[in-house]
Amino acid sequence: MTAIKYDYVTVRSLFASALLAIMMLLGVTALMAETVEQQPTEQAEDSKAYETLPYNRQLLLNKINRRLDKLQMSYINQLYKGERHEAQVLLDEIRKAANILAYTAPVEPKIITIKETPQVTINVAPPEPPAPRLRAMDNETFLDLKKSIRRNSFGDDGLDVLKTAAEGNYFKSSQIVDILSLFVYSDDKLKALEISYPKCIDTQSNFKIVDAFLFDSDKKEAQEIINRKKN
Repeated sequence: MTAIKYDYVTVRSLFASALLAIMMLLGVTALMAETVEQQPTEQAEDSKAYETLPYNRQLLLNKINRRLDKLQMSYINQLYKGERHEAQVLLDEIRKAANILAYTAPVEPKIITIKETPQVTINVAPPEPPAPRLRAMDNETFLDLKKSIRRNSFGDDGLDVLKTAAEGNYFKSSQIVDILSLFVYSDDKLKALEISYPKCIDTQSNFKIVDAFLFDSDKKEAQEIINRKKN
């Protein structure tokens, strides 16, 4: 069955819906600025940044990210190549804007006054917002990605789908192993590894990825790819 091609106007209208959701997130951020107490700087480590967000803001951010992932997998991948790049750039800008709004709360600088002779006023700037935590693609979106790769299994189309998905997402090592299993030939598996491994978030499990290759020569080349991408 021939894949349905969505015109660029349809995709831009979907982008408008995503932007409206981000504006809702901006409104929530403003309303919560006066009621949500700031977490101590020492608790805002990269690995815990997501958990320090208020619960309702986590829900809204997850909802936006799921819709953006769905938009990428279900619509952008159906565009013609000439339109796909511009649509991907717009999607990445929306994704970055959503993360900035979620992790940044408008806080007025605190002013500490020390009464001495003469009087000294010290302006203390608010702490830097925590860096966004890297999260692997959720299971629902990953299933959509695998279906899309299977539908485009001829030639380099499957690799093109993977390359598009990797531009705005991260993968677990187990997900990379699943991706490699979708390609029949060793050359395609190695190319898929070249595309996906730079977005791997648990590099301590590299042995699982190397074991996904059958032949020793392929295992050796896979290890070389991993070493190059780590450096």
